[in-house]
Amino acid sequence: EIQSVDFLKQRCILYLGFSRFLPWSLQLPALRTLASDLECRIVCLGCEAVRVDLLEDSDKMAFFEDLLQVIDALGLTRFVLLDCTFGAGVPLLWKLKDSLQGAMVVNTSWLFQEHFRSTDTFRKLQKRAATLTELWGTGDVDAVVPLLSDFCLVPSLAKIRGFQPQKIENFYQQYREALSLAPEAFWHMSRVQPMWNIEAFTDLLATLPPWQTSKNIPITIAHGSYAPMAAVQEASFNLQSILQVAKVECIPTSMWFWQIEGAQPVAEVSQFLYELFTCHSQQSLARGG
Repeated sequence: EIQSVDFLKQRCILYLGFSRFLPWSLQLPALRTLASDLECRIVCLGCEAVRVDLLEDSDKMAFFEDLLQVIDALGLTRFVLLDCTFGAGVPLLWKLKDSLQGAMVVNTSWLFQEHFRSTDTFRKLQKRAATLTELWGTGDVDAVVPLLSDFCLVPSLAKIRGFQPQKIENFYQQYREALSLAPEAFWHMSRVQPMWNIEAFTDLLATLPPWQTSKNIPITIAHGSYAPMAAVQEASFNLQSILQVAKVECIPTSMWFWQIEGAQPVAEVSQFLYELFTCHSQQSLARGG
């Protein structure tokens, strides 16, 4: 599943969209908006571009080594990375840093400090991950559609914002239809990734070398303003402590699924990406290249 939203060639974004729970068809409209706003080319990798089964491999880097071959085959030279995988794309930063003009990582989840894993909150998150794995493992659309309000702000704030019931019903119906058409790879990712995040993500990043690069690559870590504190917002700051050079930004009026939460979250993501391109251009001018 490799698709391009193609405008001007001088700007290129590599979009990692093989996230759990949000089908590709619902991500595409926001990407078209980004491509138009930024006048850039966006190359997209979804669930069918990756070997989901390798997330369960005993070799914890197998998934990323395989994915790196896919990215190498694209022939991209310089690009901004937009990672919307809830963490599954983060280790690629170390592999791709020689090609990066910048990177934006959105809603990294369940990345913990070591002491946190002995807390009751962590054990609750473990149970949550197991529940999500079980639900998505059924492949039952009716069973998972109600989960949308846990990840998307629109249905969550329906009553507060006074949305008409028909609008919310249409929103759920669009999600239902997208799930019905989603490929098996999407369902596989949605089943596997929650436990991968809980059990493997933190330990995997701990095995990687300290973040070092000869270039000052601008990195933005963003989280939804309504994203859960322990699961996402703290994970964002934990990732910042690892990358050191990164800054953390907040996407207003957004939870997890900025792609479908309205015009404002998409506009904010577009602005953050514009700043990354601008920062890279200024650095190039300062170097005389």
